[in-house]
Amino acid sequence: MNGSRRSTVDWEKDIYAKGRQINKWPFSDLISTVMRTTAGQAREEIAILEIGCGTGNNIWFLAAEGFATYGIDMSETAIDYAKNRMQSLGLKAELKIGDIAKLPWPNSKFDIVIDRGALTQNNHGSIREILNEVLRVLKQEGMIICSTLIGLNHPDRIFGEEVSYHTYDHFTQGYFKSVGLTSFFDAGDLKSLFADFNRVEISKHTTCDGEGSISNEAYSLVAHK
Repeated sequence: MNGSRRSTVDWEKDIYAKGRQINKWPFSDLISTVMRTTAGQAREEIAILEIGCGTGNNIWFLAAEGFATYGIDMSETAIDYAKNRMQSLGLKAELKIGDIAKLPWPNSKFDIVIDRGALTQNNHGSIREILNEVLRVLKQEGMIICSTLIGLNHPDRIFGEEVSYHTYDHFTQGYFKSVGLTSFFDAGDLKSLFADFNRVEISKHTTCDGEGSISNEAYSLVAHK
């Protein structure tokens, strides 16, 4: 995650250093999209970067499957955990501590960039900066695969204070109280943010409770350079 952008929650001190969000298993929806889009290709020739890689739960799986894997996160604790896990599994990946809006790799380095919940922990202006960097490091015809882009109709949004366009913080209760600054989106927001990509495929995922009220709303997205 990139929690340094004036969030009330510091992802290094308040989350990773306290042993929270230490995810061990890959996120199936994100991984299945990667596997589907790369079917039949030589995996060792496919370079994949995860922005906001956290403790590397997606990284280790992709490395084990033979992809050339890279990751970046602002948390030293998370990256140290990811490196130690990779070493214990006998796997290799290039993992860096840093700002996902200033990627420390050259132009046209990656075939795929993946995001699982990192973009949504930034304000919309910062997301534009991050996506400019993603475009820079993607190869021509490369793609970004995103999941967990939180929808505007998520019921816990109302517990926060809007601090900039469709970005909330200071949550008094609900899920987002524990993660701090969070951006929410509708389809129009995503089309605008990803307007510099050549082709964008957006999917909305809504979960309802037994009475038909929305309990969760999020988008996933694949955008091609």
